[in-house]
Amino acid sequence: NSSYLSEDTVKNMSSSEINMEINEIYARHGRIFTDPDLDAYFRSKDWYTPKYTADEFDVGVFNDYEVYNFNLLGRYR
Repeated sequence: NSSYLSEDTVKNMSSSEINMEINEIYARHGRIFTDPDLDAYFRSKDWYTPKYTADEFDVGVFNDYEVYNFNLLGRYR
């Protein structure tokens, strides 16, 4: 959330790594996950505070780094 990912970094990621990176962007803003594996993973992180369901979540909270990274990761997804 404080730096841009490089295209070289992302193009060498596996699809599961890309998926995890995308979901971490959401998790850092309190998005609650319905997928049991994602939910368990992020709940194990001390920085994660689940606050918002998918319907409640506002994508307007993303900063410029996150928007850029999300779009870059999405292109390689």
